[in-house]
Amino acid sequence: MRAATVAELHAFDEVIDVRSPGEFAEDHVPGAINLPVLNDAERERVGTMYKQVSPFEAKKVGGALVARNVASHIEKQFSGKSKNWKPLVYCWRGGKRSGAMAHILREVGWDALGAFFTDDAVFRMEPPAPA
Repeated sequence: MRAATVAELHAFDEVIDVRSPGEFAEDHVPGAINLPVLNDAERERVGTMYKQVSPFEAKKVGGALVARNVASHIEKQFSGKSKNWKPLVYCWRGGKRSGAMAHILREVGWDALGAFFTDDAVFRMEPPAPA
């Protein structure tokens, strides 16, 4: 993982913010579109479960929700994209949400890159080396 600058965003065809609509409304990269992997209620449900039940149980529920939501975005938003489409997918802090969507988009065949922001930098999660 390496730090990157916001100036590098021009290298991508689209910048996708996968955070919840509430997070997106608070702040986002100019020009980014919001395609959340968890909506506000789902994010609250998974977060509460993580703290009150267990991280494992929360990740099972969250994983199913993320997979369902990413599938919907592929069907509704990305189905017309060419093989050459190159999106940057981002979230905040740990990169789990952007990493999940970027992984699925790469499996489809797009050159997606996941990233996450902290207060002082953008961290790009390099895709895994080809097997």
